[in-house]
Amino acid sequence: MSDCDFEKSIRELEATGRFRVLRRAVLGPAAGLAAAGSNRIAIIVDIETTGLDVQRDEIIEIGMIAFSYDAAGNFGEVIETFGGMQQPSKPIPAPITKLTGISNDEVRGQVIDKRAVETFLSPASLIIAHNAAFDRPICERLSTMFAEKPWACSATEIDWQRSGFEGTKLVYILNQFGMYHVGHRALDDCIALLNILRMNLIGAGKSVLAELLSCARKTRYRISVISPYELRSVLKSRGYRWYPGSSGRPRSWWIEKEEKDQSAELAFLNGQANLSGGSIIVEKVTALNRFKWDSIAKTTSE
Repeated sequence: MSDCDFEKSIRELEATGRFRVLRRAVLGPAAGLAAAGSNRIAIIVDIETTGLDVQRDEIIEIGMIAFSYDAAGNFGEVIETFGGMQQPSKPIPAPITKLTGISNDEVRGQVIDKRAVETFLSPASLIIAHNAAFDRPICERLSTMFAEKPWACSATEIDWQRSGFEGTKLVYILNQFGMYHVGHRALDDCIALLNILRMNLIGAGKSVLAELLSCARKTRYRISVISPYELRSVLKSRGYRWYPGSSGRPRSWWIEKEEKDQSAELAFLNGQANLSGGSIIVEKVTALNRFKWDSIAKTTSE
């Protein structure tokens, strides 16, 4: 059957109201850098690792896609892709192999070319990941160039629920856009996110990419609270998340607020009798240091 025949059959199925056909997310045609229609380049990155500990677990696969865009968030063209695998210092745990399909035999002797990674990253104005709080710290261990670039997170910097999505996992979002992919391989996940960024958000009047850029450009303030245990439920109910501590930073509950909301949040915290002096830290956060902890410039401490 030709593509036209398939499309006709799909329309007939969906017209019954009993079927919905998901199309596979594909990369689409790539353009050379010289043909890219915009003067900015973004790179989508995804990694597969030996586990979920950002301080100890290791990359076993990395995938990246570079594409062009303009300041308004109009999508340009795919420029290039990158993929690489690496043998970790310890065997890949069986649950990770089951999840990703990546075996110890597949990565044996493999090393990610750091110089090639940095050449690929060099022209980027922005790095996008679907869970940047996880991907960024681990990628920075692979190359310090990841630390020099602004980052955006398509999982947390877009209000998916407000746009009618039932979850923030890549597969859920992709399915609601009428597509599917074979997940848990780095480049496949990058292709899935590329397709999502191209789509328009219902009711927003702009693309996912444009909405993400708008959110990523905002300056926010991270409020960290070193609180007694009895405030745990109060902070969680207000949307605070737990940071377990590392690199000399204490364990704390934290939340990010825009500047217009910062004063109200501090007023609430200072009104809590169980909070003593020195237990609230306010830090300025931009796309350059968001999703990392060790280089956020402290602006206020009370």
